[in-house]
Amino acid sequence: MTISYENLLVVDGKITNEHKKHRIKLSRTYRIDTSGFFPERNANLYIATNLNKKYQFTEVEEGIYEPLNPFSAERNETYILHIETQDGEIFASDQEILTPESSLNEIAAAVEVNDSGEEIVSIKVSSATPNNDAQFYKFEYEETYKIVAPYYSNDSLEVYTYSGSISYRVTKVPRKIKSKVCYKTLYSNQIILTETTGLDKDRIENLPVRSFPTNDFMISHRYSILVKQFVQNYNAHNYYQILKKFSNSDNVFSENQVGFLQGNIKSISNPDTKVIGYFEVNNVSSKRIFINREDVTPFYPPFPDECVLYSPIFYDRGNQTPLLDFIKAGYIFYTDNIPVADLLNPEGPYTLVKRICGDCTVLGSVTKPDFWVD
Repeated sequence: MTISYENLLVVDGKITNEHKKHRIKLSRTYRIDTSGFFPERNANLYIATNLNKKYQFTEVEEGIYEPLNPFSAERNETYILHIETQDGEIFASDQEILTPESSLNEIAAAVEVNDSGEEIVSIKVSSATPNNDAQFYKFEYEETYKIVAPYYSNDSLEVYTYSGSISYRVTKVPRKIKSKVCYKTLYSNQIILTETTGLDKDRIENLPVRSFPTNDFMISHRYSILVKQFVQNYNAHNYYQILKKFSNSDNVFSENQVGFLQGNIKSISNPDTKVIGYFEVNNVSSKRIFINREDVTPFYPPFPDECVLYSPIFYDRGNQTPLLDFIKAGYIFYTDNIPVADLLNPEGPYTLVKRICGDCTVLGSVTKPDFWVD
């Protein structure tokens, strides 16, 4: 069976009423037997308005484009996205306007039991539209959680090998980078849509946007979620409704699709050339909450890996080097020897642990987010 493949441009981008450097991502489709992100490099990309404004974008990462200066989408203006690829293909979007305003009024977390009998944390949102003129919505979220290394030490081990000899010594030294506490941010990977057509009021009440088990590692210490509500127009909402049927992931922009779904971007240089994606101009509203573990469960969720302590000796009777072997395998210093830590090797001078158990950078970043509040 042969599956046809077309090398198509993929456009993933939107601008909003936020004053910032909006990002637009350009890539190429890939064959079904491959995976990854195939960036479209060196494109000339800009947005033009009916008021003769032009926002020039530049490539800040491979396939990622940002404007030279921050800006916000304004009412009473129309916006057209223009793209010229390095191969000379020219594309342009339909003319788009800023969608109506809607405020994300509340975001709340509650412990519930799902249909499978599992205890979960459910994140729900509520919003209202002042003029009842926003009926179509898309939601995205960013979730960040705190990670604490359970077997952290301020010290580490350095290995010194004597010149011309197999002999070595191991010295305890202060750790250069403190990595007890880290943070990890994840982004929504599903298309979350809702609409208020047919309702008496343009209001969203207690819409679930995210859920996870109460024993999820994310909730071990402190968790935060930022939910963004994008107001869409009918055409964009319909596009994403169909797109959602193809896949539950926003990465469908880079996947082989069942048939071809035409968005609001077309080729100018060759009308027969297809392009995947949609350019939106959204009114956005967002809210963030923080949740502590004790708010949802009295139990500590399991750590992602088993943390076993070892105290290997320098040399065994066969002139092997167990301590050196452990260090080479990625184990790190936890403390001076605890005799009962490992009954097999109680003689070693140091107690070691897997890096993931004593160095939080295996799971996240030591950089504390600007928004984080302890």
